[in-house]
Amino acid sequence: MKTIQIICFVIFLGGSCYGQNQKEQPNFEEDQIIRCNSDEHYEQMLRDNPEYKLKREEIEKKMQEIIANRDVVDGIIIIPVVYHVIHNGDPVGSGENISDDLLYAQLDQMTDDFRRMNSDAGNTPSDFTSVAADCEIEFCLTAVDESGNAHSGINRINISTLSGVSESDCWTQSYIDNNIKIPTIWDDIDILNIWTTKKIEKLDPDCQGGILGYAQFPGMAANTDGVVLLSTTVGSIDMPNPAGGDFAIGRTGTHEVGHYLDVYHVFAGAGCGSDLVADTPTHDGPNYTGSPCTYPGPDSCDDGAGDLPDMFMNYMDYSDDECMNLFTLGQKDRMIATLNGSRSGLLTATCGTPCQDDVVISGALDGNYYADVTLTTSATTTVSSASNVELRAGSKVTLNYGFDVFYGGALFVAFGLCPDTFTSEDDDQQRSFESQMIEKDRRPESEQIHLPQRRSFTPEEIKEINEMVKRDRNTQLYQSSQNNKQRAMSPKEKLEFNEMVKRDRSIN
Repeated sequence: MKTIQIICFVIFLGGSCYGQNQKEQPNFEEDQIIRCNSDEHYEQMLRDNPEYKLKREEIEKKMQEIIANRDVVDGIIIIPVVYHVIHNGDPVGSGENISDDLLYAQLDQMTDDFRRMNSDAGNTPSDFTSVAADCEIEFCLTAVDESGNAHSGINRINISTLSGVSESDCWTQSYIDNNIKIPTIWDDIDILNIWTTKKIEKLDPDCQGGILGYAQFPGMAANTDGVVLLSTTVGSIDMPNPAGGDFAIGRTGTHEVGHYLDVYHVFAGAGCGSDLVADTPTHDGPNYTGSPCTYPGPDSCDDGAGDLPDMFMNYMDYSDDECMNLFTLGQKDRMIATLNGSRSGLLTATCGTPCQDDVVISGALDGNYYADVTLTTSATTTVSSASNVELRAGSKVTLNYGFDVFYGGALFVAFGLCPDTFTSEDDDQQRSFESQMIEKDRRPESEQIHLPQRRSFTPEEIKEINEMVKRDRNTQLYQSSQNNKQRAMSPKEKLEFNEMVKRDRSIN
């Protein structure tokens, strides 16, 4: 392997030489394939905005400090994703208007690849298994839009709705950034935007197509941040894209999200330069390895003692999808440092839960309610967190943005984004709050928590429960008008919570 000395952050991202490999560099005229254009996109943005160079240097310096000090949050990080499917009016599932199933498959493949749960992980050569990494990063489709309304996480956009966009135009990166990404991007702080398009082209020569994807490194323009994928590359090992050829099983997405998380090509730094990762062999240029993915392939640079052949199966090389199967521990360090640094908004991001319809309870309500948010009665009485409220017939309660309510010892946890209003009518019929919620609630039973009624929680129990609830990132997201998020309860915390409830609440 290699030793890295960072003297200054001046890095040439591309390579000038190509390794001798099973497959030659693609012939632009014949193959019309360019594996990745992130380097060119990066360099163009630096030319257009020289101030980005200083910002990138600052980000790299901070990243190295985080890596050196191990100053990171432990545990699995889940990154919410929104897809923007750019199409020309084709039916869903046809042409560039790719199916939901392919989009789901792509997300699953990225999770498998970043968690090293990919079904082809066993193809990693023994020379590299000791550095192959579970990056502890997963991906989910967002369940809410920017306003908190229910959303599928798949945003289908007909180009006819985009001003100045025509399918006959040359869809260069600048064109896509300015005419497609800027009008459609969602908040880039706490969500990964992924666009899929029919084409990505180079202006020279003659608007050449065939670019499979590109990504934006951290610290650059917020209104174009994210990943762009050629629609034919979207898929997985289990569901290959029928139009994808050698690039059908989702590894373009894995590769580009690697760039999004500030990982460079393994051949970065022209002429046996450095990708700023110590556990990848030095490469003289990209490898275009194809089936049968035979190792060892080329050994394009001499790293001295311990020298190994090129790691052409790394997701950050240019090999065919079927030949890729690992990230390294050093690459993982960069990703995790990025998520604790320049992309820290993703650390506490949530996939969200869509609004539920308001539930109206008829019948008189009697009992004690405890909540970790403010309750407002029809008599305009405001009740603070974890306070005792006595609700009589005719009372009205509005529960805002995620709540935990105790009724006579029965606990119900609701995860809706929308305010829910509960109204009791002045009649003689006594109807249990809990039974009404079971009757009206549309969430699966597995997401509901109901406890038998016996006694009210003690103040100490209420305090302990509320402290745990406040750590839950969903509850915090819904409660905070400023979107002040906290992390989710860990499985251990949830287990402790459930054990405590079982211990302190007995069945009638």
